[in-house]
Amino acid sequence: IYISPYFFCQKIYKKGEIFTGFKETENGAEGIYTEASMNDVVYGLYASEDFYDFINDKSYKKDDLIAEININNGYGYITGLSYGHYYIKEKKYDELYIPTDIIKVQFENDSSSIIYEFVNKLKKGNIIVQKSDNENPLSGAIINISKENQYNINLVSNSDGYIKINNIPYGTYYLQEKKAPEGYQLDIEQKIIELNTETIEYKFINEKIIDEPSVEPEDPKVEEPPVEPEEPKVEET
Repeated sequence: IYISPYFFCQKIYKKGEIFTGFKETENGAEGIYTEASMNDVVYGLYASEDFYDFINDKSYKKDDLIAEININNGYGYITGLSYGHYYIKEKKYDELYIPTDIIKVQFENDSSSIIYEFVNKLKKGNIIVQKSDNENPLSGAIINISKENQYNINLVSNSDGYIKINNIPYGTYYLQEKKAPEGYQLDIEQKIIELNTETIEYKFINEKIIDEPSVEPEDPKVEEPPVEPEEPKVEET
């Protein structure tokens, strides 16, 4: 039980990863990122043990929600907190991000405020594309990969027929073959992949170009004119 007239403040600075495109690598590409202040995130401040809030004349049980901290433009705070033991965790956040871990908070009479800085990481995965004719790997195919038609890159299948796109955020990706391997037909169908797990593999199958056997044209038939029958000879007697 804590009884104290002290007022404490909890401040939170919040950023999140932002996907900005693809960077080419030896066997494909990987995602590149920056950070930006986040909005519409809500943290809950909870009691980590039973305690009495002297300021608000209220008793709390362990795990009771005491207050919410709204994050806008990367910042949020709450003040007027009593001396005590708390923890904070995210209540509302973008599902494309990994929530931050639960943080224990202890206000004591030698600290008027506690400040935390958080960076939320995007959920990420990998896409592995394999080019083959259903038997053999195909190198030299050019595939365009784009994320929700915003960012795109052209990549070439390697000697094993693979293109690997690593460390990219969950979401919708479009794959379009731009150039087929030599001797194979172009696959004109656009492929749509929903990345929502660690790794998704996709196989492109190319059909061989079949050369039609050449046929030598026949010489035109020349019809001979009909032969007039000879008149029978009449022998003189």
